[in-house]
Amino acid sequence: MNEHDDPNLPTASDLPSDDRPDDPDRRRVLTGLAAAGLGLALAGCQSVEGASTGAPRSAADARLDAALHDQVKRIVVIYAENRSFANLYGNFPGVQYPLSAVTPERYVQLDRDGSTPLATLPKIWGGLVPQAQEIDGKRYVIAERDIAGLRNQPFHLTDAHGAPLPNSVITRDLVHRFYQNQMQINAGRNNQFAAWGDSGGLVMGITAVPANR
Repeated sequence: MNEHDDPNLPTASDLPSDDRPDDPDRRRVLTGLAAAGLGLALAGCQSVEGASTGAPRSAADARLDAALHDQVKRIVVIYAENRSFANLYGNFPGVQYPLSAVTPERYVQLDRDGSTPLATLPKIWGGLVPQAQEIDGKRYVIAERDIAGLRNQPFHLTDAHGAPLPNSVITRDLVHRFYQNQMQINAGRNNQFAAWGDSGGLVMGITAVPANR
C-alpha cells in the first residue's frame, strides 16, 4: 500500500515543507515501508496509538497511523512449524504482553514432580545445530557440549560468538507427541516444557529481537 492506493492516506502535498523529501519516489517507498511495518505491529497491539518506537512522531506519521488503524482490520502472521508469534515477535514494539515483561512465575520451568523449579535448563540434547550448515558464507554447527548452564528463563538463540542465530538456520527438531504435549502444557501453566520434551532447554529459546533494539 502506498500514497496512491487510497485517497485517505496523506500525500507529499499534505506534509509540512520540512517533511517533504526531495524525491517523490523516495516518499512512496518510505510510505510503503511504514505501512508494512505498522500493519505488522497491529497484530499484537491494543491500539496503534499505544505503540512506542522511541522515535519522534510527525503529523504525517499520525495521519498514516490513523488511516491504517481505520482500514486494516486483520493481520495474518504465517510462520513455520515449531515457531510461535512470541518466538519471532515477542518484543515487537506495541505488543500487548511483551516477552521481556513476563514475570518469573509465568516462565520458570519445573521438574517432572510438578513442583520443583529446575536449577538450570537442561542441555539441548543432540545439539542446537547438529548438522553443519552454511548460510551467507558462514558455517554453523552447535553441538550439545557447546551450550550449558542455561538459566531457567527464555534465552536468545545465538551462535558461538553471541551473534543472533539467523532464522534460516535449521535447528534440531522438537517432540511432536500428544500426551507429552499435554504434560508440558500442565493444565495451562506451560511450566513443564523442558521437563517432558526431548530437546532439553531448546524449548525456551527465542529468536525475537530484544526489547532494547
